[in-house]
Amino acid sequence: MLYKTVGTLRYTTHWLMLDADQGVVDFYRALIPKYMNTMKTRPAHVTVKRCEEELGRPEHWGKYDGERVEFYYEPVIRDNGFYYWLNAFSERLDDVRVELGLPMKVTHPEGFKKCFHMTIACKKHL
Repeated sequence: MLYKTVGTLRYTTHWLMLDADQGVVDFYRALIPKYMNTMKTRPAHVTVKRCEEELGRPEHWGKYDGERVEFYYEPVIRDNGFYYWLNAFSERLDDVRVELGLPMKVTHPEGFKKCFHMTIACKKHL
């Protein structure tokens, strides 16, 4: 099952983020047991383009700044032992990545080309 929400595209120097609903992130973070010793991460967002990814078509950078985009997320908290996130999917974000010349390697259910992530927490540094 996937839930639908909306975010706003925001470009920085080397990153492209979809600002997400902070309430969604706060809700799922509250479900992580306290003994896991987690903390908040940056404001709620879905990473669309990471700083280390090379643009194939830089002429399109910044083109959709401020655009509202619908996306879907799975209500399942995933983790790698340090970060906690929800898988996120969006045909519009897929299209933006393709236009920027970024890789789209993985096929996911329901026709989505890429699995994005919405980070909800990380482990506190000891």
